[in-house]
Amino acid sequence: MLMGINNLPEINNYWSTDDGLGNEFIKKSMSRNRYQSILRYLHVNDSLSQSEKGDESYDKLFKIRPLLDHPEKTFLDNFVPLKEVSVDEAMVKFKGRLGFIQYMPMKPIKRGVKVWMSACPSTGYAFTFDVYTGRNNDGSVETGLGHKLVMKLPKSMHGSYRQIYFDNYFNSPQ
Repeated sequence: MLMGINNLPEINNYWSTDDGLGNEFIKKSMSRNRYQSILRYLHVNDSLSQSEKGDESYDKLFKIRPLLDHPEKTFLDNFVPLKEVSVDEAMVKFKGRLGFIQYMPMKPIKRGVKVWMSACPSTGYAFTFDVYTGRNNDGSVETGLGHKLVMKLPKSMHGSYRQIYFDNYFNSPQ
C-alpha cells in the first residue's frame, strides 16, 4: 500500500541507500530479495486450470478472479441496499500496459480500467461490480451490453421490488 502512495520509478528504489529514493519503513519491513520472492511465487489462481485463449470460457482476469469474486460476495453479505439501486460505470485510473485499458477523452479520468457497478445512490456503497475487459473472446463487438449489465449487476435483487436507476447508455428497447 505504501508503494502505491510513495510511487518510485523502479521497485529496487525502495531499498536504495540514497536518501532521496529509499524508504526506511519498507527497508525495515522486508528485504528486497524477500519481497521479490513473494512477488514471483504468489499466485491467486491455479494457472493449470486456465482456459486457452480463444476458448469460449477464456477469462482475461483469470489470475486475479478470486480477488474480484470474494469482495463482491462479502459486499452483498454485509449490506442490504435501500429501495433505490444505481447502475453505472467507473474508471479506475491506470497508465500501465494492459490489454483492456479504455480511453475516454471526455471523462475526468481519461485512461484506465472501466468497471461496471451497482451501488446504493444515497450511501455510495458499491455492492456488485464487473471489470470490462473489452470485446468478446471471438473478437466480435458485444451487442446489448447495457441491457445485459442492468440485468446482471443487481441480479441478487430481482423480485425484491427495488427501483433501478441508470443513464441513457444502459437504455434499450429490451
